[in-house]
Amino acid sequence: MYPTAAELLPTWWRAICVVLLLGVAIVLSLRAVRTTGAVRVWHLVYVLVAAGMVVMYAANPMDTPGLNPPAWVVLVAALLAVVATATAAVRGRRDHGR
Repeated sequence: MYPTAAELLPTWWRAICVVLLLGVAIVLSLRAVRTTGAVRVWHLVYVLVAAGMVVMYAANPMDTPGLNPPAWVVLVAALLAVVATATAAVRGRRDHGR
C-alpha cells in the first residue's frame, strides 16, 4: 500500500537533519546579531525558516497528530533562540544608535 514514515525518512536521518538545521539557525542568529540593516532582517527570516524546518523534521505527522514531546522541546528551544537573537539585535541597535 503506502510506505510508512520510517521507510520514507528514517529516525536517524531526521535526527541528523534536526542537528544540522539547529547549527544553521545558530550560525545565522550570530550573524544577525553582528550585522545591521536589511541583512539582519534576512538572517532573522532564515532563522525562522530553519526553526520551522527543525519542527518539521522533529515531528512525525504520520505517527500521531500534533507534535511529539521531542518536537516540543526542539520548538521551544528554537523559539527561545529566536527571541534571544531578536532581543540581542534590538539591544545592539540601541547601543550603536547612541
